[in-house]
Amino acid sequence: MAPLSGIRLTLPNGTVFRTTRNVSVDPQRETLWLFNGAQQGLAILEELGLSGQGNGTGDGIYLGAGAAVSRTEVRFTQHEGNTEQWGDSAADDSARSKRDELVNALERTRISSDNPATLEHSEFSTGGKFEPREVVVLQFQLPTDAREDTSSFSGTISFGNAGDIQSVLQGGERTP
Repeated sequence: MAPLSGIRLTLPNGTVFRTTRNVSVDPQRETLWLFNGAQQGLAILEELGLSGQGNGTGDGIYLGAGAAVSRTEVRFTQHEGNTEQWGDSAADDSARSKRDELVNALERTRISSDNPATLEHSEFSTGGKFEPREVVVLQFQLPTDAREDTSSFSGTISFGNAGDIQSVLQGGERTP
């Protein structure tokens, strides 16, 4: 099957938010090292003339790729008249009403590693090459201009990939 166009967010209670217009998806990963660079220690030793290790390249020392945190930032625009499923909104609901539908759902739905939402985009989707991502909402920004009656709103939602707590605690085999 073809990759998903746009995004589909399914909350744990089954509520779906879907949009395909003006969508950008930015996957991010931060590795949490057990030993990360020792830059301050090396700089102090070099300044005191005690190191001899400085090679002027700015190289650091990184050992033990402990854990990693994967995030996905989604930017989108939702329009009045959009017929794609957007919670319980009707297609002709105002942009402000659609924004409030999403805000209410995100604030009132318990989303955690043991009760994750599902984010689908491109190949990370039903029918794509990879499984949809189980996520938690880290942060969202959904501004609208309070002075104007606008027909659209743009927003940004940051998601963290939700790990299964049992597999995290028990550990698992990783590819080196």
